[in-house]
Amino acid sequence: FKYSSSDFAKHGKPFKWLNKYVDENGEFPPHSLLQENFPELNSEAADNNLDYLIAVFKNQVTFRGAVKAFQTNKDLLQENPKKAISQISSLLDDVMIHGDDDIVEYDKGSDDRFKEWIKRKEEKEVMRSDLRENKLKE
Repeated sequence: FKYSSSDFAKHGKPFKWLNKYVDENGEFPPHSLLQENFPELNSEAADNNLDYLIAVFKNQVTFRGAVKAFQTNKDLLQENPKKAISQISSLLDDVMIHGDDDIVEYDKGSDDRFKEWIKRKEEKEVMRSDLRENKLKE
């Protein structure tokens, strides 16, 4: 799943929390814990087909990207339509590339999740090292 929490219009925080939980625990949280932390989530959605939900999500991301391309160039469209059309076209190409499953974006400019994982890994290694030292002292 190549999307990040910033791709979510509404549920970026639950997505970020879920990724962190899976990274730390190696498994998905129980449904009850997810509902406890995020009561605004629709519990009935858990029964839907995942492929269907991902397809709906991709359409929403594409729609928001297309709307943003036009909104960011609204003023320029009035002042210099040719330049605006060129910029809109470029932005729409980016939207299509982002939504294409056959294209892998290697550098989306954000490595926050990776940095968080490295930090957690280092903290665990320090804790293990401390535990080993304490056992040796005993």
